Amino acid sequence: MADEREAGDHDTTTESVNEDTNHDPHFEPIVSLPEQEVKTLEEDEEELFRMRAKLFRYASENDPPEWKERGTGDVKLLKHKERGTIRLLMRRDKTLKICANHYLTPSMELRPNVGSDRAWVWNAPADFADEEPKPELLAIRFLNKENAQKFKAKFEECKGKMKLNEDDDDEENPDKVAEKLEELSVKEDKKESTKEEECEKKEVTSEKNCRELSNPGPRFPFLFLQQTVMNWVWARMSSSRLLPCDPKLVMKIQYLHRMSFLSHQPP
Repeated sequence: MADEREAGDHDTTTESVNEDTNHDPHFEPIVSLPEQEVKTLEEDEEELFRMRAKLFRYASENDPPEWKERGTGDVKLLKHKERGTIRLLMRRDKTLKICANHYLTPSMELRPNVGSDRAWVWNAPADFADEEPKPELLAIRFLNKENAQKFKAKFEECKGKMKLNEDDDDEENPDKVAEKLEELSVKEDKKESTKEEECEKKEVTSEKNCRELSNPGPRFPFLFLQQTVMNWVWARMSSSRLLPCDPKLVMKIQYLHRMSFLSHQPP
């Protein structure tokens, strides 16, 4: 009987332990954060090559200069779908921080590292890994010799494509330059002609305004009437010697009379 009771107690304890371990409580979050779509700027690019490797940079600013590890991750060669440019991109594992980001140019040359058949060294004129373009001396090391040769073959192939693109651009450039020069010359001729027309219009309008002001007639009846009245008032006051006592008023009347006399002069 005692053995049966002990066995029963042991079964109940094991069941309770299993229930505790399988219990998975769920708590609703107080603040729900919606998922945000983050663009890596790789959506418009085609992946040509991808392989795991370790990257180094030559720290020339140190004393003495030395090689420093930049990170381990997947090195990729990406081609832009519209522009046709090819760049080398490498991100660190887990953090995905960029450790190499530069365009491939025909002048780049992969050199074997001293004492290693699975590592390459090359110069990048403008590397954007630190968000600012800086010249860098980079070295990359692969797992084995075969992976290193695959990377070199693809690197050289991409260099050839970039050289072909540059040659095509050079062939098209003379025609484009000639077209742009023709457009500029046409635009300059149009601007000169418009400027000459504007100057002629201004001269004509200025001459008309001078003639109309010097010969007030039916277009300026108010000015003509004012001149006539001033002439009559001045003649009347000078003949009857009924000049006003205020000297300022006298000067004003004399000035208006002179202006009316001058405006009657022929052009």
